[in-house]
Amino acid sequence: MSINNISLQKTQELLSSIDKTRKQHILWLNQLNRQLICNDINEYEKLDHQQCFFGQFYNTVNDKILLNHNTFIKIRNTHKTLHQRASKLIEQNESKKIITTSDYDFFTSIESEFMDELDIIYLFIHETHHSIDKLTSLPNKSFMLSILEKEYSLLNREKTENHLVFVDIDFFKNVNDKYGHGIGDRVLSHVSKIFISNLRVHDTVSRFGGEEFLIYLNHMSPKEAYAKVESIRHKIYSTPFCLNNKKTIPISCSFGLAPFKLGYSLKQNITNADTAMYLAKKKGRNRVEVCK
Repeated sequence: MSINNISLQKTQELLSSIDKTRKQHILWLNQLNRQLICNDINEYEKLDHQQCFFGQFYNTVNDKILLNHNTFIKIRNTHKTLHQRASKLIEQNESKKIITTSDYDFFTSIESEFMDELDIIYLFIHETHHSIDKLTSLPNKSFMLSILEKEYSLLNREKTENHLVFVDIDFFKNVNDKYGHGIGDRVLSHVSKIFISNLRVHDTVSRFGGEEFLIYLNHMSPKEAYAKVESIRHKIYSTPFCLNNKKTIPISCSFGLAPFKLGYSLKQNITNADTAMYLAKKKGRNRVEVCK
C-alpha cells in the first residue's frame, strides 16, 4: 500500500509516533546528561536501540514508499549510532574516565542529526498524503521542493555527491494532439513506471509539471550518475507505449544532469539541470546533457 493511499487515521498514527519519538528522545537525553553531571545512576535507563520507542516503531512500519525513503533508511543507522555513543559515554563515566569535549560534541552532533532526520520523515508523511500526483503516483512539484529543501540543508554535514536530473518527454504535445489527452495521460504513467523501476530506493523522482520530471540522485559520483541517466534514457526509448490495438507509440526523453551542491542556491541547482535539459532538446532530443 503506497503512502499516498493510506487512510487519514493511519497518517495520524504515524505522525503521532514521530512526535512521541521526539519527546521520548529529549527525555532520554536529559536523563543521560543528569547521569553524566550528577552521577544519578537510577535516573538513566540503558536501552538498546531496538528497545526504545523509536526502535520498536521502526520495526513495525510496513509502508513500501516510507521504507524506501532515503532518510527513513538512513535514520536506522543514525539511531543505532546514537545509542552506541550514549552507552560509551556512560561506560566512560562509570569507570571514572574523562569524557572529552570531542566525545560529547560528537554524541550531540549525532543527536542533532537524528532529530533533523525525524523532521524530514515527519514532513514526508504529512506532505505525501496531500502532495502526490494522482496520475503518476509520484511526488508533485511542491512536495519535491520540500524534499530538496531538507536534503539541501544536509549537504554541508554529509559531504556526499548528489545530482539533479531534469527530464522532458519529447514531442509530448504531438501525442496529445494526435491521440488525445487520455492517451497522453497513459504515456505519462508509462514513463513514470519506468523511472520507478529503474531508480534506486535512495533516489526520488517527481512529476514537476506537465510532461516534465525532476529526479534526485543521492550518493552517486558524476560518472555513476551519467551512466544511470543514460540507462534510463535507453530504457524509455526501447520501451514504446502500446495502444489497445497493439499499435505502439515511440517515446523518448531529453535529460539534463547537474550536480546538487552547496555554492548554488536550491533554485539555481534546479535551473542548472533545466538548462542542461534544454541543451539536450537543442541538440536533437533523446539524449543526456551535463551542466558544465
